[in-house]
Amino acid sequence: LAWVRDLLKGDLKALYGQAKFYRTLGDKGIPFYLFRALRQWAMDNNLPEARFDYMQDQFLEGNLSSGWTYMRMLTDRGYPPAMMEAARRYLEGDGVDKNRGKAYYWLNGAVSRAGMSHRFLKPPTNAYS
Repeated sequence: LAWVRDLLKGDLKALYGQAKFYRTLGDKGIPFYLFRALRQWAMDNNLPEARFDYMQDQFLEGNLSSGWTYMRMLTDRGYPPAMMEAARRYLEGDGVDKNRGKAYYWLNGAVSRAGMSHRFLKPPTNAYS
């Protein structure tokens, strides 16, 4: 039970890794409830990875409003994976109207936030379409 030790030490990433392991064991029963409890603990302690996965689950379940609420929360905090996901959704029109300008905005923000070079990014010719 190394994860219990990690939990007591406050290693949220290790805790959340254990939560994700329990998720692989199925969508019912004790492993699933352990996953949900550990993920909620991680979310309550502001682990962005847990909130991002919860956001993705909301989208997969068709809860677009909840998914976008968590997306905004994570993008406002500058979490690069959420910014990349927002860019993808705007580019593809996945759950939102297509908007290349917004896709570029979020992609550029994710690249900058992650500390990568963004020389390869060029704004779309019509950034507001």
